[in-house]
Amino acid sequence: MPEHKAFQNTVFRVKFHMHNEYFLRTLSAFNDEDSSFRPQQNMLSVKDQVLHTVGAIELFVSAYLSTIDSTSKITHTSFRPGEAWSGSSTAVKDMRWTQNADKKHYDEQVDMKEIKEIFSKTMAYASNVFSIPSEAELQQPIGENSLVPDFFRAEDIIEIMLDHTAHHRGALAQYARLLGHSPKIPYFDMP
Repeated sequence: MPEHKAFQNTVFRVKFHMHNEYFLRTLSAFNDEDSSFRPQQNMLSVKDQVLHTVGAIELFVSAYLSTIDSTSKITHTSFRPGEAWSGSSTAVKDMRWTQNADKKHYDEQVDMKEIKEIFSKTMAYASNVFSIPSEAELQQPIGENSLVPDFFRAEDIIEIMLDHTAHHRGALAQYARLLGHSPKIPYFDMP
């Protein structure tokens, strides 16, 4: 493996590992009875926040990076591949996929242990996918789509994925506080 690729892949893996740990620390504030909590009727529940985040990670990996041949070597066993819940194995061109994806994800009956496992397995999947492409593949623009500029590369997609994950982790911390729990600050006492 060329030295630069090895370094880049290690950085990607570390970022995914850290964000997985941060998210799980926040989720540790909740119990099974909390999974259906939503501050208002029109908001996502605790469970839905996590499954929405999983869906977004799967979306970026399967839809945007499906043009990279080497990623087909990875199988996904956590929840369902993005192609299955989005209803399409082609790159996403608009936001219509969210209507179908959200309905399928939010109908799942899972407990907090399963929710954590789903999230962790999805993060591991994303980490594995981003560690396989060659340096040339990692530098390729993702191409035409309606969500991000077509010149974005793998590292840009990772940044968006992790930013989106952090956004929902923050929402979950607020949910925990509304329930009277003290969410763990994700950056302290890390192993």
